[in-house]
Amino acid sequence: MKKLMTSPALVASVVLLASLAGTAQAAPDPVLGLWLTTDEKSNKPSAVVKLEVVDEVLHGTIVKLFPQAGVPADPVCKLCTDERRDKPVLGMTILTGLKRTAAGNWSGGEILDPKIGKVYKVKLSATENSKTMEVLGYVGVPLMGKTRIWQREQ
Repeated sequence: MKKLMTSPALVASVVLLASLAGTAQAAPDPVLGLWLTTDEKSNKPSAVVKLEVVDEVLHGTIVKLFPQAGVPADPVCKLCTDERRDKPVLGMTILTGLKRTAAGNWSGGEILDPKIGKVYKVKLSATENSKTMEVLGYVGVPLMGKTRIWQREQ
């Protein structure tokens, strides 16, 4: 049986490569995590949405609601027209089907406004500091849409 000859430089290179392989993970996508939404009229916090990727598709689920005047503590989506009708808003998936674009943003999905039961096409892009995110909801073409700013939840 032959003995494998190893040089100290080869051993050091293998150890260095092995240690780098463990730390060379991709940075997390800046849109992932918890995001605070605000009520458009009162400008007060309304919900926290958790964004996560499942099978390369971005989804967003309401994980916290803030009490709103005149709204039940455990609201349901009375105006939804799909399977979410009369379901609790807390725990509801409101963002579905988004895929990463070549520019690193997310588009091609839909967002539900559970207050009015309306579904819009949506595009998402985190700002440079990842503390805010632009959420563009639209019908037809993005140019005719409306952008809302979500804040990163601390």
